[in-house]
Amino acid sequence: MEIADHLFQSIVYCPYKAHLLLKAESGEKSDYEILQDELKSDYLKQILSNLQNNKRFAETITNPICTLNDLREGHKFIMDTRITDTDLSAHFDAIEKNTGYSALGSFFYSPILLSHKVKIFKEDKTVLAFRGLLLTKLQNRQPEYGRIIYGTPCKTARIKLGSHIDDARHLIAKLKVNANDPPPLVLNQHCQVCEFKEKCRERAIKDDNLTLLGQIGTKEIGKLNKKGIFTLTQLSYTFRPRRKRKRPDGYRRPHSIALRALAIREKKIYVHEMPILPNTETDIFFDVEGSDGGNFIYLAGLVVVKKDKSEKYSFWANTPAEETDIFLQCLKIINSHGDYTLYHYGNYELVYLNRMKKKVHGEFGSIDKLIANSYNLLSIFYSNIYLPTYTNGLKDVGNFLGFQWTDKSASGIQSLIWRQRWEKSGLADCKEKIIQYNIEDCLALLKVKELINWIKTNESHNQENHPDDLVFLKDLKKVSHFKFLVGEFALPEFDTLNKYAHFDYQRERVHVRTNNYLKKYFSKAKVPKKRPAYKANTSLIPERKEACPTCNTISRNQLDALSKKVIDLKFFKGGIKRWVIQFNSHRYHCRRCKETFIPEWYKNIRISKRNTATT
Repeated sequence: MEIADHLFQSIVYCPYKAHLLLKAESGEKSDYEILQDELKSDYLKQILSNLQNNKRFAETITNPICTLNDLREGHKFIMDTRITDTDLSAHFDAIEKNTGYSALGSFFYSPILLSHKVKIFKEDKTVLAFRGLLLTKLQNRQPEYGRIIYGTPCKTARIKLGSHIDDARHLIAKLKVNANDPPPLVLNQHCQVCEFKEKCRERAIKDDNLTLLGQIGTKEIGKLNKKGIFTLTQLSYTFRPRRKRKRPDGYRRPHSIALRALAIREKKIYVHEMPILPNTETDIFFDVEGSDGGNFIYLAGLVVVKKDKSEKYSFWANTPAEETDIFLQCLKIINSHGDYTLYHYGNYELVYLNRMKKKVHGEFGSIDKLIANSYNLLSIFYSNIYLPTYTNGLKDVGNFLGFQWTDKSASGIQSLIWRQRWEKSGLADCKEKIIQYNIEDCLALLKVKELINWIKTNESHNQENHPDDLVFLKDLKKVSHFKFLVGEFALPEFDTLNKYAHFDYQRERVHVRTNNYLKKYFSKAKVPKKRPAYKANTSLIPERKEACPTCNTISRNQLDALSKKVIDLKFFKGGIKRWVIQFNSHRYHCRRCKETFIPEWYKNIRISKRNTATT
């Protein structure tokens, strides 16, 4: 099976997507993926144009398909080419010639990755390592470093490939397994831009998949699976209300995924503890839109509500140079209201305010007041109020509250696409869509605050007067696991089993007024005895110079020491005895091909389950 770079990139982001591609399934490519391909192509053309005008890169060539003979010719740079081996194939943005011995001669190649994004991500390093692994197989030498050229203007980062190549090998092995054995479906951040987004989500909802909850990770899912919990419905039954305890000031209650699962199952709002909102004369709802890396905020939106009157403001920046100007305009509108609270959703806006505080001079006092008067509405849904939604995203919460965006495809990702389209074509339609989406986000925040006020109003009522879809945890019956209770079972056979189980438990664990022998016997913790580590009777170090299995050279460096023990029998005049031989060796690093290896004779010594070795 040939593993192409598009298959490898898919498993970097999502193993289940790689499985679907291996089955030759396809979906409708998202606008975001199409746009990224266009930007990558434009960036590559820009780099090629710059290289052609630079005398330093006079030996640069472009070759659609590069063979082993082409590599042996020793060009300084080869751009925009595809290289194929027996089982791996990848498109290289560029490869660079380096001095050093390899199967190609007195030189070897290292990979270069081009990225139009403003910063380097872990996935970029893994893809670079995959290309480095392909070069390793062809030239019989692993490049120690690769380079990533990114951003505008172009920046260069030198990446050490060692550990990333190990990750690439692991992913390739995983990809081969996925060809026949499908991995579990796990929804993640990549789903927003994936071509199989709708298909995977439909299956996840049908299976009641745990990963529908945005706050749950793969490690936590693994722990739940070990307990026999595989669906949200099963998870919902694990929630138990607890009595309220005294907590220190500033204590933040952790998010309960079991309570969220219960809210989804019952389709009700559960209130753990009522938050306290600021009581000010003016409410200002604030939302910003930024570039992919978040280092350029090009749109700030405000909805100002005062005494049932609302005003809408939008501040647009055409270039990064105008970012400070729109912030000052926005700040002027906010400062015109004396007593106000600035509501936002998430930390994105707060990070923006702190960044502008360092950038804008002479406005420290007003910005400090702005930050002090800000309130993050998302924090309420983390530990206080649980809605019957899979995530706490503003889109999910807004849809639950009945708020509708004019453009159904509107989202943070879609706003990036609209902005990029506007920058390339200058279409006014794209700009209008972003401004409208930004203002509607502010209006959705207003809807969220109205929900909190509605919950606060109902809290003061008696329990009998609460709406059916609103539950306060303080009104739920507390369940304790430290009481003797009579269980209620769905089947009578379970009741019989429970009776016998209690009998065995009392016989083996409860010893009230029984004899002292039973007390002493059951109180001892049965700890398994550890097998003693045998001391070596003799040590052997074979006197031989180990050659590198890759290039068959003896020039190598010693790394960490290795040792294995072999248990043998030794006969003597008086009888027979155990004889422990310790074999000592080292792990070596070849100076020529840079490979690490362990001597073959040492590998052939097998370690048994009893922590011993046999030959």
